[in-house]
Amino acid sequence: MLCPGDTPGRRTRLVTAHRIGTDARALQCGFVNGQLTSLSLADGSHARVVNSLTVESDQPLADLHIACDGRRLELTSTMPPGTLRLEGELVERVQSIVSNGRELPRRGRTGGGVVLTASDWTLPNQEPPLQDYHDVRNRRVR
Repeated sequence: MLCPGDTPGRRTRLVTAHRIGTDARALQCGFVNGQLTSLSLADGSHARVVNSLTVESDQPLADLHIACDGRRLELTSTMPPGTLRLEGELVERVQSIVSNGRELPRRGRTGGGVVLTASDWTLPNQEPPLQDYHDVRNRRVR
């Protein structure tokens, strides 16, 4: 689903199509044999795939990617929210949840759902990596 040209994070936007609903400007879902295997969301705070997964954030997400291999749910975001809630059959059937490379403990799962906070997205004492940039004269600058 695409909503190009719309303002990012608009809370009144709601787009639905074939049992999928979102307020995101872009949403892509992947299915294998009728089972949800991935969801990518841009500029939105919630998405719902009926009978599979509900994602709700306390603030609009620039990007969120969720992938499931059957036993493990992997979440990736460049700017994680303060709070993210996941519910549904997909969350209930996985054995582990990983957010930005960090495996989460089993706590926080209530009634088939899980709530992630900002601290769940980074490893303790993890600093952002130093990135290399190139200036217009092709000299490496740090």
